[in-house]
Amino acid sequence: MLTENFHIKGAQIMLFVKSCSSSKYREILGAPALYFLFCLPFCYTAFKKNQHAYSESPFRPLIVFAYRTIMYLYTALFVVIFIAVVIRGVTSFYLSFFLIALLVGPFIILLNWFSASYQLTISIIYIHRVINSHRSLQLRKQLSHRQVQVLTYGIFGLIVLKDFETSRRVAAVSKAGNLDTFETPVMYYKITYIVHQVFVFIAMACQLCIKESASSRSENVIATHTKYIGAIKLGLGIIYAVRPLFEYNEFWASTLFFAIDFFLVPVVIQMTEITNAAPNVITTVPISLPVIDVQKINFDFNLN
Repeated sequence: MLTENFHIKGAQIMLFVKSCSSSKYREILGAPALYFLFCLPFCYTAFKKNQHAYSESPFRPLIVFAYRTIMYLYTALFVVIFIAVVIRGVTSFYLSFFLIALLVGPFIILLNWFSASYQLTISIIYIHRVINSHRSLQLRKQLSHRQVQVLTYGIFGLIVLKDFETSRRVAAVSKAGNLDTFETPVMYYKITYIVHQVFVFIAMACQLCIKESASSRSENVIATHTKYIGAIKLGLGIIYAVRPLFEYNEFWASTLFFAIDFFLVPVVIQMTEITNAAPNVITTVPISLPVIDVQKINFDFNLN
């Protein structure tokens, strides 16, 4: 009886996800995905122009990490999706479902880790900048290249561990055969995700407390990312919080709030890079010529 109920509930969940996610995810992620593809070549050109401005910046590891993820992994995701669609058209449903999950799934998981870790990293960097700006000049400590590198990959590792812990809890619930407790790992994931978003909101609010302008181009880029990502997620968070008052569909609201990060983060990075692209300016190079000392020599043409 328990096994039968387990299969029935599992089938109901699969049908619900299949009916809702296919349409909702297309509506929510379709427009940002198209916009991402449209901005991709312009972002590549803009980064090549801005690359010299990041060469001496301590935030270069974070900026390069984001750029390479956008240019290589996101591009590879679209290529893999195209291959998966072709496979779906020439193979059976079950085989294509397995191959699509095998091809597309790892990219989706990896890019979700990137979007979550990037938000948390820029939030911590900007909070540090705000705290640092309120200290005296003698006590201020700027982040070094090495510290930013350790912070970037350290937070990425924490996000990976958090998702592995969520997967472990889901596997424990599935092994027990009691889907009534499935809400426990879901709540764990939501709570940890909301904690990350709180850091983004705090960093966005800190922009109102700092009066100093950014000391470098890279600091200005990080501040812009924090501002726009925080503002958009704050609006979506309000929609998610007030959904019972306006009878919004919970699945639609949660999908909008949680899944939008997948393309929100790279699109904000792209737009910031494009709008802040350094123009191609022809600069004059001073040429110094050696000074020649010309002396006047008197010749006596009188041979007598």
